[in-house]
Amino acid sequence: MESYFKESKKEFIKYIKKNPFCTLEEWDNYAEENRYYSSITLMSHIFSDDTWELIKKKDVDPFQYLKELYIIMPDKPLHFIKNIIRYNNKEAQNERG
Repeated sequence: MESYFKESKKEFIKYIKKNPFCTLEEWDNYAEENRYYSSITLMSHIFSDDTWELIKKKDVDPFQYLKELYIIMPDKPLHFIKNIIRYNNKEAQNERG
């Protein structure tokens, strides 16, 4: 059972790195299709009682907190940032040439 949890946690981390803005329902659907633990099961294994109390006290979304444990959530959509980088690269090429 412990290895099943580790496998589910590893897949969860890989999934949210590819999809940082995924919702709880998206993960649960993916987990059900691929036989991994659901988000609530992962949270119950990862969060201690003190963490649950803090989450309730601060009125934080538990799934969002779980995602932020493993990745840094960008506050802007990634495609917006990529467009800025492309624009800057084109401007740098225009200045050179």
